[in-house]
Amino acid sequence: MNEMKGMNGSSGINGLNRNKRTMKLIIAVAAALFVVISGYIIYGGKPGELPSPQEALEAMNRSYERADAAEILDMQLLDKRHAFVPFTTGSDQTGMSFWVWHRFKWELRGMAASGSGSVHVWQLRGNDPSSSFFVWNMDPEEYIGDSQFYLLRDRSMSSYGDGTAYYLPRIQLKIDVNFREKPYGAMPYPQNWRDLIKNDRGLTLPNNSPFNWLDSTQSRGFYTGWLGTLNEPYVEENMNKLNNRSSWSSGGPNLNFVRRLDPEDLETPS
Repeated sequence: MNEMKGMNGSSGINGLNRNKRTMKLIIAVAAALFVVISGYIIYGGKPGELPSPQEALEAMNRSYERADAAEILDMQLLDKRHAFVPFTTGSDQTGMSFWVWHRFKWELRGMAASGSGSVHVWQLRGNDPSSSFFVWNMDPEEYIGDSQFYLLRDRSMSSYGDGTAYYLPRIQLKIDVNFREKPYGAMPYPQNWRDLIKNDRGLTLPNNSPFNWLDSTQSRGFYTGWLGTLNEPYVEENMNKLNNRSSWSSGGPNLNFVRRLDPEDLETPS
């Protein structure tokens, strides 16, 4: 009898253990399903077709009354969930709009327009500078020849109390673009730029480095700029019209204005 009681007790314990394992498995499966379903709901599953040009214009003018969007120039997918849509306004401004697939639809996330054009960098993933694209919409008559986009970093050096020093070298990389031939468009950072940024973020700095205030989503000291050769006769002839064109921006997701450089901002081999 005692042996039977012992066996029954052992069987009961084994049954409880099996039940616990089964419950843990059920909880784990349920948690995984929750994550998958939540991600599907948040990101909207497989992206659908982009809105038609007319639908895009209506969305832009509805969301920002100053937009005055008149014509869609292009609709360019940068990846599966991000689209760049350049446009012109009723007052001859060149504009850009930024769209993201979210919760089963394409959402307009930002716009910008300028009298003579502008360049921005759109970082598609907020914690990943290597996901950056140059985006632009320019007046094709205002510039001649090749223009350049630059990735730059100024050289600097810091000394520490223990006698050590930390040196950041100058970086100046460029890619060519022709605004006459391609007045609007999007261009990803070249692979060597992305590798440089990624490798730089992996470097370990001294604890008292002046660059330690930058968090892990940023890259130490990098900035962008562009340089173009003006079509002087066109600019002189249209100076009043160009000066009277205003610029505006409704903001955008991880969007940064790229300033125009002066030749003096760049270093040339001596």
